[in-house]
Amino acid sequence: MQKMTLADTQKLVNSYVKTFGQSGAAKKLTEEGYMSPEGAQILQPHIYRILNGSSTCLLAPETENQQQESPREQDR
Repeated sequence: MQKMTLADTQKLVNSYVKTFGQSGAAKKLTEEGYMSPEGAQILQPHIYRILNGSSTCLLAPETENQQQESPREQDR
């Protein structure tokens, strides 16, 4: 998991909220592998705080490239 920037988190959340609403955005982001800063599923209160200016940053799922790099780093 990689911590997203505040700007990227806000942009992502705003986009999902426009499409799915707050609760729907929380559910959809969790389904797609995003997590709360604590490493738990994203809940509607997380979305609410982000929309209202909180400095909450989500954790993004690892991309395929990041997953492939991990074993190489362990070999070093």
